[in-house]
Amino acid sequence: MTENELLVLFTVDPKKDMDRAFMGLTIATAGLATEMKVKLFFALDGIYAAKKGYLEGLGEEGFVPLQELLDIFLEEGGEIFVCHPFMAKRNITEDDLIDGVVLSAAPSLASSTHSPPASLARLPRCSCGTTTRPGTRVGVWIRCRIWRSNEVVR
Repeated sequence: MTENELLVLFTVDPKKDMDRAFMGLTIATAGLATEMKVKLFFALDGIYAAKKGYLEGLGEEGFVPLQELLDIFLEEGGEIFVCHPFMAKRNITEDDLIDGVVLSAAPSLASSTHSPPASLARLPRCSCGTTTRPGTRVGVWIRCRIWRSNEVVR
């Protein structure tokens, strides 16, 4: 990953945790607005969000509906990856997925990005989810992980 790339690991079922799903899609879409290359990686229960029609009707008053956020993300050039090892357990087939999805797995996605420092996973996080040890890269957790390479806390 270069400093102009953002990887969002999306692991929540939007029907069970709409707030975190909304935040993950919002950050991914906002990344595109700042001219970053954004990869949205659906894994675990987050795979449901990549199913055709699954996000229809999900949203809250005053917020952009989840389906619309995902549509904007795709229209603006965002890339969507689905971790295929989790699909069978959730009875999801490739035909169930929205157009433009790339089937992947964590090892193949990791090979196309730089891994965050090993120490990142062990750092304490504040209640908002941000890792803020001076001199380390920032990782934000929304029960989906967002990591922008080369973003260093000073």
